Amino acid sequence: MIDNRFFGISLALLSFIILTSSITPSYAQSEPDFVSTPEAVILDLIDGNGFLWDINGNLVPGLNFDPPEGTQPTVCIVDGNNDAFDCAYFLRVGGTSYNSIPPDATEDGGREVVTDTVIMNNLQVNRKIFVPTDDAFARFLEILVNPTGSNIAVQVEIDSELGSNGGTLIISSSSGDTILDASDDYFTSDDGSDGGEDPSLAHVFSCDGASVEPTNIEQNFQNQATELDQIRYTFNVNVPANGRVIIMHFSSQNEDRVTAAASAQSLLSLQGSALSGLSSDEMSDIVNFDCSFRSVGGELLPINTSALLLAGAQTNAVWIMSALVVIGSIAFGVLYITTRNPNNMRNMKVILRDYLDR
Repeated sequence: MIDNRFFGISLALLSFIILTSSITPSYAQSEPDFVSTPEAVILDLIDGNGFLWDINGNLVPGLNFDPPEGTQPTVCIVDGNNDAFDCAYFLRVGGTSYNSIPPDATEDGGREVVTDTVIMNNLQVNRKIFVPTDDAFARFLEILVNPTGSNIAVQVEIDSELGSNGGTLIISSSSGDTILDASDDYFTSDDGSDGGEDPSLAHVFSCDGASVEPTNIEQNFQNQATELDQIRYTFNVNVPANGRVIIMHFSSQNEDRVTAAASAQSLLSLQGSALSGLSSDEMSDIVNFDCSFRSVGGELLPINTSALLLAGAQTNAVWIMSALVVIGSIAFGVLYITTRNPNNMRNMKVILRDYLDR
């Protein structure tokens, strides 16, 4: 009797361990490493495809970047994999570069950098940069909070210098051509080698029907003949009194151009982990994507519906695993009991025969 009780308790504990481990969030990872140097504080995050996103907290000397108007950008992607970037996706508000030293916090189990709040144009401005472990991209949130009693209109710019330098090529765009303008919601870029040298990049920054779309997308915004690697997205936003506006955009590094194009389409549709870790309040304040809908199986569904579908799929998987554990436990228990005592086997046969004779 003691042996059987011990056996039952052990099976219950095993079932509990398997059940709880199957519902642990995928992005609950250990804190990433901060790398301190005299010039910068860098946070290195690796995405689900093994690409590096090295986020700096101060201007790193030696970058091939000449910031407009002599300002020094901070909080950008320094290099990425194999010279993908030369300080990319830094923020300018009202013509001034956002500066924060260093990245001071993380969320989502260390997968999202949260920068300091800085006052710019009477707005409280900070940034979040999220890199998932189960998908391959970086997501940027440019957060503007208006603490005043009046609306504030401001220009928001996202500037980059790419590692492909003067050999930068625009490979594709959402408008179907290779010329960047305000009609684009995304584009892909590369150097002269498809699948070699620098990674192929996807840049995704808006969707059709959003309340705010870019007023301009520029290549070579400093108008220098050789600076084809300089990219800028410009948004004109109106931050309501005592309100908040969020500009969301994405980047992905890819092995080749076909993969980059597929990544751009996926991010445009907010598939995969594109919205992971976002609160409902954050989603409602994003103005350049319609986060009330996302693509599920090629069909646009309300975000709460798609979330239920995804949660239902996860729940079904958990229950199937739990059922298999229970069935296996019962079968193993029967085998254990019947082999311990021959009389138990005879009793089981009698019970089974009576059941079948009904």
